[in-house]
Amino acid sequence: MQKIIVNSSELAGLFDLPIRQIQRFTLDGVISPVTNDRPYRYDLEVVCPQYVGYLDAKIIARAKTHAIEELEERKLRAEAEIKEAKAAVAKLERDELEGKLHRSEDVKDITTDHVLYMRSMLLAM
Repeated sequence: MQKIIVNSSELAGLFDLPIRQIQRFTLDGVISPVTNDRPYRYDLEVVCPQYVGYLDAKIIARAKTHAIEELEERKLRAEAEIKEAKAAVAKLERDELEGKLHRSEDVKDITTDHVLYMRSMLLAM
């Protein structure tokens, strides 16, 4: 099979990218030219898998970033819910200490005492 060699502008047209981006990819090592002489020439059979690999890595990095951001958001929501619950408990404890709120066990005990007292009074009659 014959190698298909293209220059930067042809490669930019194939990938639908600006020529500057092709040059940047070359300098960053994302794609490798056939020779290091300018103007660069590229073998499509080599460059296409390199570019696809670069895009795959970029997609994976974005997905990881998105997943991390989502976990951070869930963590912040959970922390906010914990703080709200602690505030609600503190408010209930304060109300109990101020006498605005009574424990259910105390109410049950007092009610039972009243019922027994009333029963004893009625039996005494």
